[in-house]
Amino acid sequence: MPNYDADVIQQGADTVFVEFGMNDAIARPGQSQAVTLAQFTANLNTIITGIKAGLPNAEILLLTMNPARDTTESPTAGTYRPNLALYYQAVREVAAAQSLQVIDTYPLWLKLQKSSPIQLASYLPDGVHPVVAGIQAITTPAVIAALTEPFQVGVPTTDVNGVRHIPVISSY
Repeated sequence: MPNYDADVIQQGADTVFVEFGMNDAIARPGQSQAVTLAQFTANLNTIITGIKAGLPNAEILLLTMNPARDTTESPTAGTYRPNLALYYQAVREVAAAQSLQVIDTYPLWLKLQKSSPIQLASYLPDGVHPVVAGIQAITTPAVIAALTEPFQVGVPTTDVNGVRHIPVISSY
């Protein structure tokens, strides 16, 4: 795991975004899962516990991101991540257990995938990493909504894209 002590705690952050899982979810044929779902969940809890210990007044926000998709450039980007949705669900469950807010952009990306696959392809040209336009269209509005709307555990809100959303328990 990255050194969150040096990268986060020693920086004195007052708000911390935690987002990972895309690479942890890799499962190549004939090989074991890169990081098991149980280990991913344990790692996430360890990071949160460490941040809470080092920055007891910091706001911690968990974040889900985009799906992975196979592309010409990365023909197995999606294929090798068949359980990515389960990793994002683990983020939601950890958020609920820890009474943290989750900025759940994964359903927004999935909605785009269904409604405009060509637009999704332009936002994820390598199948994994969103370009600036994708972040600006999908992730940034959700982050702004999370930072500006009052947060109460389990109380439904509506994000700026008009999608009904319960901050710590996904309604999707």
